[in-house]
Amino acid sequence: RRDGRDYVRLHERRLALHGDLTSAAAQHPTHYVGFDCGTTTGFAVLLADGTRASSGTISGEILKGEGPDFRFLRIRNGASQVLASLSGGRSVVVGYELVERHVVDGRPNTYAAQVYGGILATLLCLLGERGIRQYVGIPVAEVKRVGAGSGNAKKDAMVAAAKRQWSLPDVEEYEAEIRTVKLATIK
Repeated sequence: RRDGRDYVRLHERRLALHGDLTSAAAQHPTHYVGFDCGTTTGFAVLLADGTRASSGTISGEILKGEGPDFRFLRIRNGASQVLASLSGGRSVVVGYELVERHVVDGRPNTYAAQVYGGILATLLCLLGERGIRQYVGIPVAEVKRVGAGSGNAKKDAMVAAAKRQWSLPDVEEYEAEIRTVKLATIK
């Protein structure tokens, strides 16, 4: 098990890529928000001390008769509501799982990559509009390494690690992934 200093160093290293570490918001954020971007986008909000504030999902499913833009509008509206519920937004650090490659059964999945890219672009635009500059993308292998101890951990190992960490009876897969993103960005 890693000690808290490892997570603080990881947070500082990632944050240095996107924000000013000398700002009060970077040194003393009030909230950490994580997004697991996908057709069903998971989110979790933690207080600065690591206490769980809220979590859930935002559906990006396209319903009958809708165009493909509805996926991104739903994700944007849901993420906007999550961010609006926080205090001012200036002392928020946002983390998201950075997917660098989409592969299904050993073959590239172009459609999944396009959807992920659109959702990520939507999220990053929203952060820019809200003036949130403290955000980090954390590669999947790093999320798995922090959460389950192995960069190639399977989903069930991630769920088990999240259940141990937060002692919640019904941790869904999206929460497991997003919570370890949070874990990687703080402590």
